[in-house]
Amino acid sequence: MKRPIFVRQQENHDVSPPTYWYTVDRGNGQPTLVSETYVDRSGAIRAARATIALFDPRITVQFSYWRGRVGEMRYRLEHINGGQS
Repeated sequence: MKRPIFVRQQENHDVSPPTYWYTVDRGNGQPTLVSETYVDRSGAIRAARATIALFDPRITVQFSYWRGRVGEMRYRLEHINGGQS
């Protein structure tokens, strides 16, 4: 089985206003793409999902992102495309 592609939503609350973006990493963890920054988390997640939709459906994608308010955030992981579980 081939390694999945990792798509990770990232955020930085140490700056004002906070910034949000996503990265696409190869199965070995090497980053291949860093998106532009977004003003809100939902914008970064939507853009990441749009990028994932462009991938070949046979490619396994692990998409991780943050949910909830800052301080109460939970990390979510989804298996998309070839990696349905």
